[in-house]
Amino acid sequence: MGVGFPHQPDPSRGIGAVHAGGEDMRIVIASPEAVPFIKTGGLADVAGTLWKEYRLMKHEAMIILPLYKKIKDSRIVLKDTGVTIHVPVGDTVVAGRIYRDQSSAYFIRCDEFFDRPELYGTPQGDYSDNASRFVFFARGVLEACKALNLSTDIIHCNDWQTGLVPLYLQTLYKGCLFSKYGDFFFDTQYRISGPLPRI
Repeated sequence: MGVGFPHQPDPSRGIGAVHAGGEDMRIVIASPEAVPFIKTGGLADVAGTLWKEYRLMKHEAMIILPLYKKIKDSRIVLKDTGVTIHVPVGDTVVAGRIYRDQSSAYFIRCDEFFDRPELYGTPQGDYSDNASRFVFFARGVLEACKALNLSTDIIHCNDWQTGLVPLYLQTLYKGCLFSKYGDFFFDTQYRISGPLPRI
């Protein structure tokens, strides 16, 4: 699987134009799941493969995921970066802690939202606070980038759980964070996202 992007906008080539070479890019991938860390479906394969392929292409690629209970309980060795973020969610501010593995994967720990048996819900249905959980994650990705000084050219967002990242980049974080070349949103499961409650 090969992936490439143009480094500068070129309307004559179209949005899907493939980057043909040149300088390496710094890419942050935001995803609610990715192999080899955590998987419930095909999204994890896509995000994990993108991360791997970007690095094979010699781009500096980082991935940011929630630190779910299943990851904490696995054999994956994580290191506490010592960085705490504070994210407004509704009428409150929720703290998160940033961990990383030995490569370039970062994890946002917030036991209130992610220390649960499953990622999105139980056999009885979705977690009732999924909107709050992923508002926290989406803004947490940007707060983590800011706190860790992860300047980058592209932020690649995956699925509805990261859908607010491009909006936040253009509003709350306009001018204070990267996005030198742009942000990309990739939604594999639009049909299951549906409306979220107001928080």
